[in-house]
Amino acid sequence: MTSASGTLRKLQTCNDISQSNKHMSRSSETCDVIFQVGKEKKPVTAHRHVLISRSSVFYAMFYGPLAEKEDITIPDVSSEDFEAFVRYLYGEKPEVTPDNATTMLYLAKKYAVEGLERLSLDFLEGSLCPDTACDVLEQAHGFDEVGLHATDTTNDGEEWRGSPRLSGTSRSMPMLFP
Repeated sequence: MTSASGTLRKLQTCNDISQSNKHMSRSSETCDVIFQVGKEKKPVTAHRHVLISRSSVFYAMFYGPLAEKEDITIPDVSSEDFEAFVRYLYGEKPEVTPDNATTMLYLAKKYAVEGLERLSLDFLEGSLCPDTACDVLEQAHGFDEVGLHATDTTNDGEEWRGSPRLSGTSRSMPMLFP
């Protein structure tokens, strides 16, 4: 028995579907769709049935009247962020971080993945502070997220406006909507 078939046999007898999905998301053996992602067009593979089970946009993309038959180019995000997005679709714990929160929100909105959208918004709301206020609120405007716009701009009574921490020291988040 080869190593690959041994791994497959182990997966087929595994009672934990999340472990099976995790393996399947990282193995290209049975994948039936390839995304060319980012400027470098790195191939990211996936299974159509997983994607369509999580997103109506993917369903339309694969089975609608203008269904994609070839590799799909995703030029507007990095391959690392898209891979994290795909892993989320396979059921893995979301990887929302300060570095990718707005990109995860962008992907969640683009592909109509409401759970990840909520997680990304919660992360952005929770990380709103004087150092990130301008960046987060600018992204909120780009995403038309009224809830983030309405976030209180005080921190325990301390006004953020005019804070010296905002003058040139805020970490720049990815600009998805100029």
